[in-house]
Amino acid sequence: PQLTAGRIYRYFDGLLETNAMFKGATYAVSVGHGGAGGKRATSTSADASGSAGEDSIVLQNAKDWMIAYGGGGGGAVKPGKDGGSGGGGSQTSAGLRQEGGKGTPGQGHDGGVGDKALYGGGGGGAGGKGSDASAAGGGKGGDGFKSDITGTDTWYAGGGAGGYIDTAATTGSAISGGQGGGGDGGYGKAAAPTPGDPCTGGGG
Repeated sequence: PQLTAGRIYRYFDGLLETNAMFKGATYAVSVGHGGAGGKRATSTSADASGSAGEDSIVLQNAKDWMIAYGGGGGGAVKPGKDGGSGGGGSQTSAGLRQEGGKGTPGQGHDGGVGDKALYGGGGGGAGGKGSDASAAGGGKGGDGFKSDITGTDTWYAGGGAGGYIDTAATTGSAISGGQGGGGDGGYGKAAAPTPGDPCTGGGG
């Protein structure tokens, strides 16, 4: 879409909100896609982590003017990846905890730490850090940010929750994603993970 001169807009894309004057130019808006989800890791050599989301950009006269960075992917036997908000960490094959990815100051927060009991840390949200996993369960996704850009207060950019990867588990509950469209973390065979809600900037 194109934005033309003459009024004040508030631009929000999941992780970045600001008041800005659009004037004297034509602005192009590119909204990034979410990253692909991770897979069950079978070794430390193969990175099965989730992919980072794409950046969303406002271009002024074909130059980057405002960027909302895509979220970092969650780790799979790897640390979480850095991004607008950080992805949740996992664990090593030796059972050591992996750190969450780092968020971008002013846009998002860090992901939570994974746990040696096969639980993933929660992804960071625009409004808060992802929770660390523990022996009791995966980390909750960090809460997002509430905006009235549409005329109604709505939550955006919640972090996705960390899951439990033991496929032998047949009883248990999903771990909640962050407020603002964050997807739930799965629990073995008992509960499937869910993606982030469309058009919210929420992580899966």
